[in-house]
Amino acid sequence: MFLIKHPNYSKIIKNILEINHIRTNKFLHMFQEVIVMAILAFLVGVSVNYLFLKHDDELENESTIMLITNIFCQILLVVTTLYYARKVSKLIPFLFRYDIRYDPFHVSKKGEPAVTLATTIAITLAFMTTQISVRKRIRILHERTIGQKLVDEEEKF
Repeated sequence: MFLIKHPNYSKIIKNILEINHIRTNKFLHMFQEVIVMAILAFLVGVSVNYLFLKHDDELENESTIMLITNIFCQILLVVTTLYYARKVSKLIPFLFRYDIRYDPFHVSKKGEPAVTLATTIAITLAFMTTQISVRKRIRILHERTIGQKLVDEEEKF
């Protein structure tokens, strides 16, 4: 027989519905970080994509080894530039703090800053949309290895 221990639902619901100055500051902080990282990730993403950009016929003529090499080089460059972009974003202080009790450097019980998830989503969306050349190379590599053409959602429209 399973012994299920239920959480304290009233405490969880109260926490979800709670609106106070700390939570408002946390949201403002999250929004600022998302905007800063989205801008940095977009600029870095466009720049990295430009370095690896080639015409479609040139990509088709690349050897499989070169495709794989360029994919990994581009991914490593994205990771490296993203590492420094996050460091640069930390130079910008939290501009909208209006309550002295809110600590913008507070680390949650799990050890992650409160804004990490939101900024990660912003970075992911920025890089997914800017890394066109790596997506094309992966599509060509997929066609060569599997023998099946991938259909990009953007090509459908």
